[in-house]
Amino acid sequence: MNVRWVRGGAGAFFLLFVLAVTWPGMLPFNRIRPQLLGLPFSMFWIALWVLGSFLVLLLVDRVESRARREDEEARRGRSEPGKAPGSGLGERDPGRERA
Repeated sequence: MNVRWVRGGAGAFFLLFVLAVTWPGMLPFNRIRPQLLGLPFSMFWIALWVLGSFLVLLLVDRVESRARREDEEARRGRSEPGKAPGSGLGERDPGRERA
C-alpha cells in the first residue's frame, strides 16, 4: 500500500467521523431505541466511529512502519562496501571533504 493513499484515506475517514458525530450529521442517528450492547443507539453510533478510528490509526501505523523499514533497508543496501550496515550513522567520512 502506498503511504500517501493510506494517509489520504485516513484524512477522509476522520472528516467523515467529524461530520457523522456532530450536528447535523448526527440527527438521523440521535435516538434512544434500539439499544445495542446496552447502549442507546446514538451512543453506540459514536462508539462505532471511535472503534473505526482505532482501526484506521492501526492501519496507518502498520503501513508507515513497513515503509520506514523498507527505507532503512534500502539505505543499508546503498552503504559503502566493507562497512557494516548502519555503522557510522551521523559521522562524517574524513575521506570525503566538501569543496
